Amino acid sequence: MYGHAPAPAEPAFDDARWLAAWRELDCRLDGVQSAFEASVEQILERLTPAQQHGLWGIGRQLGKLGRGAAPVQAWLMHWPEVVTQLGDDDLNDVMHLIQVLHKSPNSAAIAPLLGTLSTAARRLGSSDGLRLYLQLIEQFTQSTTGSIHGLQQTQPSPGLLPLLNQVPQLLHWLSLAGLRRWVLHGARVHARHPQHQADYFALISPDSVAMMQRQRQGHLLVDVQRQLHLSLRALWNQDISLVPLTGDDAGAARISPGLLLDALGLPDVLQDLNGVPALTRYQLMIMHAAGHRAWSGQWVADNWSPAQRLAVEWFEDLRIDLLMLKRLPGLRKPLLALLPPVNPSDCNPVEHACLRHRLAVLSRAALDDHATDCQTVMAPWVSLLKALAKPDADVAPLALSFVARTRLPSDALPQVWFEGTLWDWR
Repeated sequence: MYGHAPAPAEPAFDDARWLAAWRELDCRLDGVQSAFEASVEQILERLTPAQQHGLWGIGRQLGKLGRGAAPVQAWLMHWPEVVTQLGDDDLNDVMHLIQVLHKSPNSAAIAPLLGTLSTAARRLGSSDGLRLYLQLIEQFTQSTTGSIHGLQQTQPSPGLLPLLNQVPQLLHWLSLAGLRRWVLHGARVHARHPQHQADYFALISPDSVAMMQRQRQGHLLVDVQRQLHLSLRALWNQDISLVPLTGDDAGAARISPGLLLDALGLPDVLQDLNGVPALTRYQLMIMHAAGHRAWSGQWVADNWSPAQRLAVEWFEDLRIDLLMLKRLPGLRKPLLALLPPVNPSDCNPVEHACLRHRLAVLSRAALDDHATDCQTVMAPWVSLLKALAKPDADVAPLALSFVARTRLPSDALPQVWFEGTLWDWR
C-alpha cells in the first residue's frame, strides 16, 4: 500500500531564535539543515530583522523551485555576506536573474550563480558593481542559450556553468571591465561552437588564457584598499569608505575620483603611468580628497555662471594641492610627473573656448617651478594664489576676478579646449 513519506521531525534547537528562523525558512530538503546551522548565528547577529525575514522567505521560495537543496544552501551561505558588505539594494536584481534562469534551460545555474555573490560583493565593492555583474551574466546567458529559430530557448548555454565556476578566481585577477571584455569576446568568437565555448569559459583553451592575460592590466583598488585606509587614518585621522567606480576606461584614469559626504569613489583599476606606480596614483587621489574634507568649506553659488563655478572649483583644487604638498612634500615628484603637458600657446582662441586651458596654465605655473613659460604668463595670479594657500582661506573672490580679467570673447564658443586639462587625481 502506497502512502506519503512522513515529514522530517522538527530539529530540537535549544535557542528559540534558531527554532523561529527554521520555521520561517520552512524547507525540509536534505542538506538544508546543515547549511542553516552553519549560517544562522551570523545571520541573526549581523542582519536586521527585516533583512532576516527577507532572507528566510526567499530561501523558502528557492526550496520550491524543483532544483533540490543546492540553491537554498548557496543562498544561506552567500547572501548574508552580500548584505553585510553592500546591503540588500541588489536583491531585486538577484531575484530577477534567478527568475530568468528558472524560466530557461539554465535553471541548473541558479545555485552556482548564488555561490558567486559573496565573492562578487567583496571584490567589486559596491552595489553598482554587483548590479553590473548580474547584468553581464544575464546578457551572456541570453546570447549563448540555444533556441529554435530564435523563438524558444531549448538548449542551455554551454558556457554558463563553466563561467560561474571560474568567476571567483577571475574576479581576483580582473576588474569588472576586464571580466566583461573577456566574457563578451568568448561569447562572440565561440557562438557557434558549444564545446569550444565550454573550454573557453573553463579557462582550458589557449585563446581563453591569452585573452584573460591581456585583461590583467593594472592594480585593482580592492587589493590596496586596506593600505589606503591606513594612510587616511594615519595622516589625516579620517575614515572614508572607498567605493570602486567601474568603467571600460578605468585603466586610463578617465574615471575621476568623486568625493561624497561619507565615501570616495575611485577607479576600480589603475595602471602605472609616467613612471608613477598605481598605488601612488591612488594615494594622490585620497590625499587630495582628504585635503578637501579638512580644508574646504561650502559656497552659495546660485548667482555664479558656469565659467565662474568652473574657475572657483579649479582655484580651490589648486589651493588644496598647494596645501597638500606643504604637508606631504614627498608627493611633489609623482604629482609633477602626472601633470598633463600644457603650453600657454596651445589653445587657439579663434577656434576654441580657452578658459579651461588658462586654468591649466595657471595650475602648472603654481605647481611646477620649471614651467617658466607658464609662470611668465601667470606670475601675478600665482603670487596671489600662493598667498591664499592657508587652511581657512577663501579663493572664490580671486577666482571670480580671474574670470573677469582674463575673459575673451571666444570663451562663449561651443568648442571647449580640453587637452592638458584632465588631471589624474582630481
